[in-house]
Amino acid sequence: MEEIKGIRAYSRKERMAVVDQLIPPWKKKFGDNLLGIVIGASVARGEDQAYSDLELDIFLREKPEKREDQYLQRVVDGMLIEAIYHTPEEFLKERETIPQHWYLSASDRWMVVYGQEFFEDLLNKMKGIQHSKEDMLAAASRNRFELQESFGKVLNAVEMKNHEGISLLLMDVVLHLLQILSFVNQQPFTTFSQFISEAREFQIKPERFDDLLDLLVNGTYQELEEVKEICMVVFGSLEENFKQLGIELYNDELDPNLPNRTMIHPIGSEN
Repeated sequence: MEEIKGIRAYSRKERMAVVDQLIPPWKKKFGDNLLGIVIGASVARGEDQAYSDLELDIFLREKPEKREDQYLQRVVDGMLIEAIYHTPEEFLKERETIPQHWYLSASDRWMVVYGQEFFEDLLNKMKGIQHSKEDMLAAASRNRFELQESFGKVLNAVEMKNHEGISLLLMDVVLHLLQILSFVNQQPFTTFSQFISEAREFQIKPERFDDLLDLLVNGTYQELEEVKEICMVVFGSLEENFKQLGIELYNDELDPNLPNRTMIHPIGSEN
């Protein structure tokens, strides 16, 4: 079968050859401003497949001023290439707090292709950044609004007997839930394609969580009443999971004169 023009298979050798082609123009573009270049994601893990993209991080002393010049996106001969430009200072500062994308980015591996000494120093500095269990729970609880909304949409679809829309809505619920459980378990995912299989191994997860995943994996979400039953158990059990960890998840005050809760307070403490 002929390849579609906009996407084609690459071998690992071919993918690495593209990296070799990129290094000289980056050196020319940035000169002494260039500190280092690494490959990330599946290529760095040695798990890239025929249609994997190429993701890189470029470290600079100073970033370009224009936002559109602070990254690179190309589709070249059927392969997606993406690179993000960083300064070491902003990179380390971002990791002092827990970024929203921690559930995936925290498992990143790097393959250094330029600036080995620079990255040895950077990695040593990164080892000094540690996050407490309380920090991780706070990050998990920040997602409660999106989770509440996504579960509500699934339950509305059940009430309306919306067989056509239930698949995407259920997928959205699962994605939000997986992100929260990643923070709760302090375990990032390695890659998007492994989210579900890795989540099944979490130590902390709500009742009937695997049943919820099975609805999506097996395509059995057309049994709408079963979807509702499982969702109600999962949602309620998640709240119990948080209570066991000392966090009261859903007890907001209605009064708009009060500040929004950060959701990191143990039960019985002041908001």
